[in-house]
Amino acid sequence: LPNGVDLERFRPAPAPAACLVGTVGGLRPEKDHDTLLRALAELPMARAELVGAGPLEGALRSTAAALGLADRVQFAGATHDTAACYQRFGVFVLSSATEQLPLVLLEAMASGLPVVATDVGDVRATLPEGSRRFVVPPRAPQALAKALAELLADPALRATLGAANRAAAEQRFDARTCLSRFLDLYARTARG
Repeated sequence: LPNGVDLERFRPAPAPAACLVGTVGGLRPEKDHDTLLRALAELPMARAELVGAGPLEGALRSTAAALGLADRVQFAGATHDTAACYQRFGVFVLSSATEQLPLVLLEAMASGLPVVATDVGDVRATLPEGSRRFVVPPRAPQALAKALAELLADPALRATLGAANRAAAEQRFDARTCLSRFLDLYARTARG
C-alpha cells in the first residue's frame, strides 16, 4: 500500500513559481545531491534550492563552490513544514541513488510541480506516464542536466506536467484514501 499525501497542505502555488530548481531531503549520501550539483554546473542560468540538513552539508557547499555554483545554490537548511518550499519551486528534482517510494515525490506532485527524478525504487511507477520521460538513470549528471534543461526552457510543458502530477496525486495518493486502505487491511488482518 502506498503512502499518502495531505492534498490540502500540499497544493499548487496560486501563481506560477519562478523557475527555481528545488529539492527536499537530508544531505546524506543516498540522496546524492552531488549529482544534482554537477548537473546544475552544466546549466549556466539555473538556480537551485536544497531544503534539508545533514552530515554532507559542508562537502556539498565545497562542491558547489568548486563548480562555481556558490551564488546559484541556496542551502535552505531543515524545516518542519516543507509545504511552503514547494511553492517556491518551478521544477522539483530528486537525484537520489536509492529510494523506495519517496514522500517528497508525492509532496511535489501534490504541489503541482513537474518532476525530474532518478530511476530508483517506485519513482517511475508513481509518476504519470507523461512525466516518466524525465526519469533518468541515477548518478548520471549529464542525463539529469538534459532533462532539467528541457523543462526549464518550456513553461507550457512545466504547467502541463505539473497539472498531470497533481491529478495523479489526487487520484492515487490522497492521505485520507490511503489511510482508509491501511485501516481496512489492519481490520481484515485482525479478523483473519
